[in-house]
Amino acid sequence: MDSFDPPNKKYPPPKAGEPPLHRAAREGDHATIRSLAAAGADLNAAFDIGLDLGARPSPATPLMVAAGSGDGATLDTVKLLLELGADPRRTADTESAATYACSGLGWNYRPGGDAARQRHLLEAGSPLPADPEGSNRLLCVTAAAGDVERLRVLLKHALNPKGHWDPVAARETHRRMMEHVAQYRASQPDIFASMPEDVRASIAESMKETEAEMFEQQCSAPSNFEIPLFRAAESGSVECVRLLLEAGADAKVRDSSKRTAMYYAGSAEVVRALMQAGLPLEDADDYEWSPLVNALGDGEGTLPRVRALIQAGANVNATHDRGYTVFMSAVGSGRYPALLRLLVASGADPHAVTECGYNAFHAAIDVNGEANAEESCATRSGTSRNLASTSNTETATTKRRSPVRSRRATASK
Repeated sequence: MDSFDPPNKKYPPPKAGEPPLHRAAREGDHATIRSLAAAGADLNAAFDIGLDLGARPSPATPLMVAAGSGDGATLDTVKLLLELGADPRRTADTESAATYACSGLGWNYRPGGDAARQRHLLEAGSPLPADPEGSNRLLCVTAAAGDVERLRVLLKHALNPKGHWDPVAARETHRRMMEHVAQYRASQPDIFASMPEDVRASIAESMKETEAEMFEQQCSAPSNFEIPLFRAAESGSVECVRLLLEAGADAKVRDSSKRTAMYYAGSAEVVRALMQAGLPLEDADDYEWSPLVNALGDGEGTLPRVRALIQAGANVNATHDRGYTVFMSAVGSGRYPALLRLLVASGADPHAVTECGYNAFHAAIDVNGEANAEESCATRSGTSRNLASTSNTETATTKRRSPVRSRRATASK
């Protein structure tokens, strides 16, 4: 078995207090399973396997653990537990052995489950979610795993490839979330307490308007996590993407940020498949970002996505917000040298200047993203002119900058 390094080192599996039968089921230890069953161990006892202490409990029976484990359990482990009397119809907090076979054991566990266990458990009577929201959640998780065989099984069981989203339920969910945020904020010290009352009132009004806008945005459409096609695109599996499209998924659906599946494409093959389905490479979401600009913020793992989009023909010199370039976005994001080198090697102009005179050097120091605002640029320009009249150093700097502007002007022509 390959070594596995859990994403979060603070909460590695197994869960503290894991019962012996659950451990044996997870590891596929058949001798121990038989021994514990013969000694009277409860084959249907539930144990909270969740590793995230702040999340809701994740109760699971030994059969559920064997179904979703990537630590040694196989189809034979599932068959053994069923032969010994484990109940395939048992559910725990809406989950069943079949759903665990689809999605694995969850956060920080080694990826597990497979189509063989999934099919066997469904044939044995293990249920899938009956409600459309639960069904969609399972389909999204399965699509995100990039396993086309498990995804195909779910579609054959009539799960909706288009996904499910209830706007009324979404408003209620987000309303409750905003209430929790407000309660938490009220329990914390007021960081604006020392400010003048008029300033505090202005801040409060601004926050209220921002929260209202965010609420309407979040309630306008499903999030990317609620659209099966988006999760499949993110996995990088072109087989999963094609399967969903062939089954009737809407290629042009947008999420609450006005993004298409192209914004989440995880491989060059997925990019090409989405282009064939009619999605453009050059697009604009709620922030005026293109799929390429959006991909720049994925951290150190962004290179494959960025490379896939560039190989498909994404414009590395596209601009938004009065001339803000892809390269400036990369400099202002993670600032990973490998990413910057890839953009330049692909033709990005590192010397470009925005309509307000903003360049990549400004992007590197603009920690709050406001330096490209008109007021900020005007103030900076005025200060530069004043300094230029009294400083030879500033004059020299201005002369050094002029070729950059000349190159920009030439390129624009």
